[in-house]
Amino acid sequence: MKQWYGIVAVLLLAGCSAPGGRELVVDLPPLPPSVRSELGTVLDDVAQPEGLEVPHLFAPKSLDLPTAARRTLALIGHGIDPGRLDTARTRLLGQYADYMLCYQYEEKKDFTLAGAALALYGMLRGAPDSLDIRYGYGLSRMMYPLAGGDVSAADSAAVLYVARTALQKGFPLLQEVIEYAVQVAGKQDFGTAKKIQLGDSRERFISRLELPGEWGDKLSRALNDGDREKAERVVARYYARKLARFAPEHDRVTEAEIAEADDLLRNVFILRAHMVRRHDYGPRMDWTVVLDGDIESNVSINNHPHLLLLARVWRATGEKKYRDKLIGLLSTWMEQSPRPDLKQELQWRTLETGARPSTRWPQIMAIAANDSTFVDSMFFPLAYFLYQHADYLMVNNMRHLSNWGQVESAGLLSASMIISEHPDADLYRETALRRFDYLNREMYFPDGVHTENSFYYHAFPLGTQAEVYRLAQSLDVALDTSWTGVIERGIEALVLSALPDGSIPMVSDVGPRKSYIGSMQRTGRELFPANPLFKYPVGVVEYPDSGPRQKSHWFKDAGYGIMREAWPRSSQYMLFDMGYYGTNHQHEDKLNLIVYARGRELLHDPGIYRYSNDGFERYFRGSRGHNVVLVDGLGQRRNMFFDKQHPYAGESFPDRDARWVEREKFILAESAYRNGFAKKLHPLWYGGPRPREQASLLDIHHERKVLWVKGGYWVVLDRLLGPGEHKLEQLWHFSPVVTSNDAAGIDPGVVELTGNRIAAGRNPGVADIAVMQVGGDDLRLRKEQGKKDPHVGWTSLYGENPAWDVTFEATRQLPASFATVLFPLSADDTPLPEIRCYLQTPDGAAFDLVFADHVDRLVIATGKTVTAKFPGGHFSGELLLLRKRGRMPFDPEFHLGLTDLFLE
Repeated sequence: MKQWYGIVAVLLLAGCSAPGGRELVVDLPPLPPSVRSELGTVLDDVAQPEGLEVPHLFAPKSLDLPTAARRTLALIGHGIDPGRLDTARTRLLGQYADYMLCYQYEEKKDFTLAGAALALYGMLRGAPDSLDIRYGYGLSRMMYPLAGGDVSAADSAAVLYVARTALQKGFPLLQEVIEYAVQVAGKQDFGTAKKIQLGDSRERFISRLELPGEWGDKLSRALNDGDREKAERVVARYYARKLARFAPEHDRVTEAEIAEADDLLRNVFILRAHMVRRHDYGPRMDWTVVLDGDIESNVSINNHPHLLLLARVWRATGEKKYRDKLIGLLSTWMEQSPRPDLKQELQWRTLETGARPSTRWPQIMAIAANDSTFVDSMFFPLAYFLYQHADYLMVNNMRHLSNWGQVESAGLLSASMIISEHPDADLYRETALRRFDYLNREMYFPDGVHTENSFYYHAFPLGTQAEVYRLAQSLDVALDTSWTGVIERGIEALVLSALPDGSIPMVSDVGPRKSYIGSMQRTGRELFPANPLFKYPVGVVEYPDSGPRQKSHWFKDAGYGIMREAWPRSSQYMLFDMGYYGTNHQHEDKLNLIVYARGRELLHDPGIYRYSNDGFERYFRGSRGHNVVLVDGLGQRRNMFFDKQHPYAGESFPDRDARWVEREKFILAESAYRNGFAKKLHPLWYGGPRPREQASLLDIHHERKVLWVKGGYWVVLDRLLGPGEHKLEQLWHFSPVVTSNDAAGIDPGVVELTGNRIAAGRNPGVADIAVMQVGGDDLRLRKEQGKKDPHVGWTSLYGENPAWDVTFEATRQLPASFATVLFPLSADDTPLPEIRCYLQTPDGAAFDLVFADHVDRLVIATGKTVTAKFPGGHFSGELLLLRKRGRMPFDPEFHLGLTDLFLE
């Protein structure tokens, strides 16, 4: 179906480009020499157009933007002398134009020539008094890169050629094009040039709408009578009727949400974009404010979650004060946020420009659709601004694969479906669907996880796409079936990875608070009612039955191993990071662990609070902020080798070191980090040279194997390989005790150290964990919280708050190993088992865990085999668990890779 949809979409776009397959008149002056010299071999490419194919999906290796631009210009040049292009070349020209229109996923230096080619095509397809939409888009893209000043001779010549040709033919120009032409051409007189502003004016927007049936008749009469107010009211009421079907049937609000809405009545906002901050904006809301130089503060308000909250509380309570405040805030936003032509100004950053039409405004409009006051005052401006959002997203979109492109495309698609009565909406929709077909192929692994490899940044674009899918269903718009697969697999991944309390694992970049999958799981139940993973919400105390049959899961491509005892919130759980680095928002955290048991998270990933190039960023994103191992104080440094243009370079799927063995009573998982250890001096998105980091690189490998005795405890084996003697630090981040969802409710709690081998949480009334070393008389043990220079002991929950970091340190000759037991403790002060060690070497460990009612004897190899002697026997193989109850002898519980076992 996906392949068939691609063929249909290409035909649709081709049809838009060359209706009826007619020849195209080419009345343009000759291309300038410097532009012709850029064409090179592409002149031969277009000599036989019948053999050329324009791919439906973006194919940068075979058809990058510069190549598409050169072929477009070559085709235009081919038609200049005879004054026309034949049918085959006309159709091919249109396909190249729409390819360039759809995709911008390259560096901005590639835009100028492509923009000029697109503008020329639009010039050929339109007239000064009837502009083709591609003409304006081409002008804007042509100018976008020129602000930097580093412009090639060919690019500059192409811009001047477009400007002079437009002036000669009477076409309007963007102000930026005129200014550039005057600056570069000097004597050329552009004073008579007409100016174009992208996007229709309100008057032109309403006059171009083609409402159906009696609504169209009413609108025509109002426009013919010159009654602008009545015309806008007709449009408003039409869209109110259209959006009413999208309103949710049930939407509960909490007391906390009502209290927050009451704060909003006074312009007191809680900001939640990589921060949790309460701010009073004063008597009049200013949507341009950036607090303390942190751009995320402006992102938080311009995404408009606060406006949707007002709408939801208004609906739930029926109190009109929330409606009136909503109207006031929307009105001030529109007053302060005129749509720019080129620049991504604060209120028009493309991520928020995509989010508002996809996840905020449609819900607000649906909730308000039956209120005449809101409809008559706000629905027309909302419809008009939705059009402006769509038109702006045709000009500007993210230039590389990321969640931005998905949210932008969602906003474009959502707006196009709502204002489908506008004549440009078909092109918007076709472009959005074509972009999505590419993005969905590139940005979701077969295991359903987003390639950024952060479950937070998985949920964000997936939720946006699911919301647009719901909107399409309510408007009876059929989307390609590939959408269904992406959304269902994506929600499955959230369910399978969620902690037993229903929260999203805090790996890589996340929001600075716990996020939960409840709304996404409800969407899954609504869209896919037969899927057993969506039947009951994750996080309930008890399930009506045993829950989904599948519990543990290895995401082979994403590289996460999830060990889950059962589905109720009291169950044991571990996340093991076994592989892939990610395409964005990555942390230096391969082999990291998150542990949950008995109702709360016990060993956590501290997350990240804000984007800042300081000690907190180095802690939260670096290895020091994760449950891994440092070597000589140095952490992992995969980012030194990461190439955003080739994010999968050196990766294998599944990871070549990853292994997952699941049996009835245990899971054994392993992986390795082999990229060396180095200083972290630069933030994630720093693109400059890194000589000091590279000079510090140690070629040391870290292998980690994890055994889970189901329902009991975990054994972690760390082996460090490489030359020489080194200081090794095994890090464990004890989760804070959370008493409320704010900074005041984050308590580091109590962690007790016993000797040099045991660190245990001791917090009355809640579950805890003991981290116990099997052997190692040379160990040094410490705990730290809230330290700076360097930063140690923090969590990002609701602020940069202190939390306990525990470090087991030893200086050892490599190869060396740690054998560690992670033992969950119940709230009733569970006694710790005694450890009796028989073997602990770089090859493996053999030891007893002595409990009150039984003894577990374990042998586990760091590699594939170890030979160990213990009282009453010996074993060779990879894994053995013997269990002794009371006076009974030891009996095998399970084993793996057994080659020799002797028991007296």
